[in-house]
Amino acid sequence: MKSLVARSEETLIDQDRLSDGIRRALEFVHQHFRRSISVLEVANHSSLSYHHLCRKFKKETGVTVVELINRLRIDLAKKILATEPDPINEVARKVGFTSTVQFHRTFKKLENDTPMQYRKKAFGEG
Repeated sequence: MKSLVARSEETLIDQDRLSDGIRRALEFVHQHFRRSISVLEVANHSSLSYHHLCRKFKKETGVTVVELINRLRIDLAKKILATEPDPINEVARKVGFTSTVQFHRTFKKLENDTPMQYRKKAFGEG
C-alpha cells in the first residue's frame, strides 16, 4: 500500500503500520482537504470518537489531524503559487482555507515566508 504525505513531501507515513481507523481518516483527509473539514467530520468518517481519533492519529502518524490538513493545503498552495498567477486570496480558497488571514498565518508558520514572498522566490524575483 502506498505511503501518504504527512509533515512535508520528505516525511511519509507508512500506511502498513496504521490501524484501520487511522487509515480511513488519512484517506478521508487526503480526499477532502481542499474544502472546509473538521476533525469531528474526520472522526465520524473513520468510525472513531473525536478524542480517540486525536490520540491515535498523533501516536500513529506523528502529527495531528489539523497539522496534516494544513501541511497538505500549504504544499498544494506552494505548487499553485509557483505555477499560476492567481491572486493570493484565490489560492487560499482553492486549497481549502476559508480565511485569507488564516492562510497567511499558516503559510508563514510552516514556510517562514508569506505566500507572496514564496511566489517571488519561485519566479526568481526575491
